[in-house]
Amino acid sequence: TTVTACRGLFWSRTRRSVHRSPSAAAARAPVNQSADVDCIGCLPVTPIRDVAEIIQVPRRRVVRLLEVGALVRLNRVAVVGGCIAEQARTDPRLRHLLRLRAALIRYDDCIASHESAALASGLPVFAIPPQVSLTRASGAWRGGSELRIRIAPIEGIELVDGIPCTPLGRTVVDIARSRPLRESAVLGDAALRSGLDRAHLVSALDDAAEWADVGKAARAVTFFDHRSESALESGSRVAIHEAELPEPELQVVMDLDQFTRYRLDFYWRAQRVSGEADGLSKYEDAEVLRAEKLRQE
Repeated sequence: TTVTACRGLFWSRTRRSVHRSPSAAAARAPVNQSADVDCIGCLPVTPIRDVAEIIQVPRRRVVRLLEVGALVRLNRVAVVGGCIAEQARTDPRLRHLLRLRAALIRYDDCIASHESAALASGLPVFAIPPQVSLTRASGAWRGGSELRIRIAPIEGIELVDGIPCTPLGRTVVDIARSRPLRESAVLGDAALRSGLDRAHLVSALDDAAEWADVGKAARAVTFFDHRSESALESGSRVAIHEAELPEPELQVVMDLDQFTRYRLDFYWRAQRVSGEADGLSKYEDAEVLRAEKLRQE
């Protein structure tokens, strides 16, 4: 996770005091989650027991840093810098990943799974869940409003920016088993679009052959298509499917003349009908809006 909004609010390692200096913000370079940082506010998620040694202060000073907001406690055993915590207030994905890292410090026999693993991999999910999802091979199952730990075999681990995750194929299959098609298609289409080989999904299905709802996941995997270019297109395909409409061709190139070419999100050739899945963000560019209006006219 790359954090880019250090506001230079807090203590520099070279100054030995807590102070605020907003004017320093412009001079700050982007800070990576795993980077060594000068601003305590940019300290990545860290076990609280290690903070004093990392930032080179007496342990009693850590209490004061928490009191003034230079450090923010994420759970009983982990803290993060105040600059990163401030950015996470308006960034739900970052907020989830901070909570995920903190949970993995507390439950070090677990790995990220389901939506948490998908978010760590940088892929879209239908909705960012309130719960952090972890999996471990044995031990107690935990469920609550902020954390869920599942018990399941762990056949492999992928390390994503320092976060141990279920392999991407397994992550997709786990969500396809536990979520409606409308939600799993968003991730499944995006995973294939990012380069995941469908054979990895088939292999993950084989590994899950004796698990609950694997048949549901298998049907979803056959539906996933890398040609869907956004979550909105994935959701539209599911709506078309659930309405029992004819299956459209995807991303059809249409040449009207030697100068005019369009690419259609959906095309029903027999009916000579096309469909587009356009979100509001597409029209933030005035030229895009103008081209759309000209095409409609």
